Amino acid sequence: MKKILIIGKDSYIGKNLKKHFLNRSKGFIVNSISVRDDGWKSINLGIYDCIIYLAAAKPEHEDGDSEIMNYHLNIDMPYEIAQTAKASGVSRFVFPSTIDVYGRSSAIGCSNVITKDTEPAPESVYAKSKLDGEKKLRTLEDDSFKVTVLRLPLVYGSGCPGNYNKIKEIVLSQRKLPAFSNELSAINVATLCAFIQYIIENDFTGTFHPQNKSYISTLELMDMISKELLVPMSTSKWLNFKYSLFKNSCPEDIKEFMGTLVYSREIDL
Repeated sequence: MKKILIIGKDSYIGKNLKKHFLNRSKGFIVNSISVRDDGWKSINLGIYDCIIYLAAAKPEHEDGDSEIMNYHLNIDMPYEIAQTAKASGVSRFVFPSTIDVYGRSSAIGCSNVITKDTEPAPESVYAKSKLDGEKKLRTLEDDSFKVTVLRLPLVYGSGCPGNYNKIKEIVLSQRKLPAFSNELSAINVATLCAFIQYIIENDFTGTFHPQNKSYISTLELMDMISKELLVPMSTSKWLNFKYSLFKNSCPEDIKEFMGTLVYSREIDL
């Protein structure tokens, strides 16, 4: 019987992961807590086999305050918890990171295929803080304490925040969308929960890049959302021509998702 502690009980992935373990998994005892205050310091972490850190922030606007929050939640906080967990006898720490540590392709028609040889090149404060968090946690590793990093692509599912919610806002606000063709690595939240269970059951360590079996296009995601919300969606090849010829005319929220950003199929082999 493995005992799991989820840090970030109110996070989207945290709530879905706890539900997954409770409804579909045997051999696990799962608890979840918030780290909005120092209450976690009074908890005996030593009773757990694995801690999954899911407290994170990704502000839409990166100002000075959000930079401080990102570095606190993505570097200092996970390191402090992991350090305490290691001293208490916990053997594994799971840290979800992001595909954005490799940079983000947003140019129209741009294709970014990430392989096992691709070096990180984070651009945003969020991505930089996640990569620095990975590196700092690695300094704690030894034979008795292992860190598993998950560089997540776009996570989607009902009620999902983040980039998925941004795409939903585009569907709700735009009457016509360009009929562009692209590919994205993405993962359904249910598939992600099953993957996390799998790596814990098999004691996998290292850096992983989980994704669905097939790539998905932004238009496919938009179509799923439009059907879920019962909102009509139409596309225009004229907009493809216009945005390709006059790149600055493309709204920034749409441009962000027009490029191809995928993990190669062999990245974790």
